[in-house]
Amino acid sequence: PLQDFLEAYRNKDDPGAWRILSRNREVVAGKFVLIPLVSTYLESATTDRKDEAAGLLAALEYAGEVEVRKSGDQYTVGVARFYKSVPARHLAALRAAYRLARQGFELCRNSGFSEAVRVFEQARNIFKATDNETEAAFMGYWLAFSYRHSQRIDEGRATAKPLLQYCRDRNYKWLLAQVLGLLSNIHTSSHEESEVLRLDREALSLSEEVNDEYGTQKY
Repeated sequence: PLQDFLEAYRNKDDPGAWRILSRNREVVAGKFVLIPLVSTYLESATTDRKDEAAGLLAALEYAGEVEVRKSGDQYTVGVARFYKSVPARHLAALRAAYRLARQGFELCRNSGFSEAVRVFEQARNIFKATDNETEAAFMGYWLAFSYRHSQRIDEGRATAKPLLQYCRDRNYKWLLAQVLGLLSNIHTSSHEESEVLRLDREALSLSEEVNDEYGTQKY
């Protein structure tokens, strides 16, 4: 998906770019475009490939602009804004955080959730230490997800719940939908049916707003 998106960016094909962004949301399957986009940017920026890094950062900004125009979701804009102003001294640490995150996604793909907890916590700590609140929240979701699938339900709930208001305040629609869906699963295990229905309805509505076909199939 990344190369397809970059081609759409070069052609300023907004409908094509949005189609690629919105239809490739499966993080664990390696389809979520922002992960390889930012990861490649960080690899370029930390190996003195300045022109390549500048082009990838411009593509990230474009992704945020398209997402806002098409759905009102501010998440990618938040990520792009951070990388546009981040001090160069933080780039190596952020690259390490991305490598940890990708390791965590691979662990989740292979049901290694207990180990994923450790990896995602390390990545989140790096994002926090570099004042990258947006991606710290994203890692917070994956940490909560891994807690839940490690049967550490209370820790999963405690990690996920603060993300609700954080995402609402910033209009991070897609990430909010993921958090709602996770909390719905946690409430399902507690047999709280009315709360499950409420969370699922909101998650479905948000998934539809951001054109997340994969997400809408879950509700």
